[in-house]
Amino acid sequence: MVRLSQARLTLVLWTSISLFCTAAIGAASGPQPASGDPISVIPADSLFCVRINNLTGTMGKIDQFLTGISPIGVSMIVPDQLAKFLGSTEPKGINMSGSFAIFGPLPGGDKPDIKRFGLLVPMSDYKQFTEGNPNVTPPDAQGLSAIGPKEQPMFMAAGVPGYALVTTPNNRQALIETKKLLAGPGATALAKRLSPDELKRAQDAPVWGYANIQTVSKMY
Repeated sequence: MVRLSQARLTLVLWTSISLFCTAAIGAASGPQPASGDPISVIPADSLFCVRINNLTGTMGKIDQFLTGISPIGVSMIVPDQLAKFLGSTEPKGINMSGSFAIFGPLPGGDKPDIKRFGLLVPMSDYKQFTEGNPNVTPPDAQGLSAIGPKEQPMFMAAGVPGYALVTTPNNRQALIETKKLLAGPGATALAKRLSPDELKRAQDAPVWGYANIQTVSKMY
């Protein structure tokens, strides 16, 4: 049985591999429309953000980079493994050509904690995501769905504009607070804090990273 710490490690390793490969192959796609932009959802005071644009296109570029090294392309492996994790033949409700992003920390606690990360998964249909994948439960009274085997769910998700916001079960309260924050009228998105040039880089690059030094100084 997979432990929660192993699930987090897998997520970090997958992101790191993507960063390495895409840095080697160069840009993969043009800007995404604003409605599909994760940094228009991510809170402005986030400590860090790693964004992967056009996952399908980026995986195709990685396949080209790995030609002759790996007999099976990541463009086949990633969707297949994701579908198996969700208990489906294919990942239903997920926009695989959209922009994914991992960021943190989520709100809550006495001080910022890097363990309170969030993953934004682009949705084509959130209802289909929660109803069409056997390993995703319907939303509970607080709008949260468990993801993974019923005996030990490894992640939890909440619907936010255009995305599923995913984190680990021990971050349940932080997920609830973030969902409320993003739905409120006073929420400020990371996109509002970036210059036009940086916004363009975030949209153009296959992988884009950000760190908030001011928030780091509050932690240490």
